[in-house]
Amino acid sequence: MPTRYIQRRADLAPNDVSRANANAIFIDSDDDQLKFTTGTTGQTTVDIVTESQTQTLTAKTFTSPVVTTPTFTSLVSSITTTTGASAAAAAAASGTTYVLNRATGLDFTLPTVATGLYYQFVVGTNLTTNATIAGAASTLRGTIAAADGGAGTSIAAGTTLTINNTTDVVGDSVEFVSDGTNWFFKGQCAVAVGMSVA
Repeated sequence: MPTRYIQRRADLAPNDVSRANANAIFIDSDDDQLKFTTGTTGQTTVDIVTESQTQTLTAKTFTSPVVTTPTFTSLVSSITTTTGASAAAAAAASGTTYVLNRATGLDFTLPTVATGLYYQFVVGTNLTTNATIAGAASTLRGTIAAADGGAGTSIAAGTTLTINNTTDVVGDSVEFVSDGTNWFFKGQCAVAVGMSVA
């Protein structure tokens, strides 16, 4: 295959043709980056990246990708200490672990179900008033296991998970993940009645 070259010039050569809707491949003089233009007017610029360049992909769909030795960072968005009487998890905060640090209880609201949303809640302070975590009606499905050997609880269609103030223990935790229809949860508590769902 013959080699073709892209030459940087300030102006078109005499035989070059320039049209308003013509797309071009060019080297940007500002950053020496190879680019091309798209669209009917040829005004939208797209960078051509190489394998060695770092790039950020936003809202991209991959079909049957092959990922070789990936490195993942920031799988958990953050750890947030919650002390207010009420709070709501934002969809954009998916991956966050919330430490519940308000002794007099709090009411937490999950966002609208959406595929892939995930949150964890951990009791950070013994409660004197119940704490609740609520989703849309009948969207909570899952189990609660107790470290004291008490009977576990299985919920088919709940709305609100309650952390009971008389039996909670610091370190009790519950995770929620959504498939776009339900909130699937897994609760871990020290005693069998540390959490309940209704």
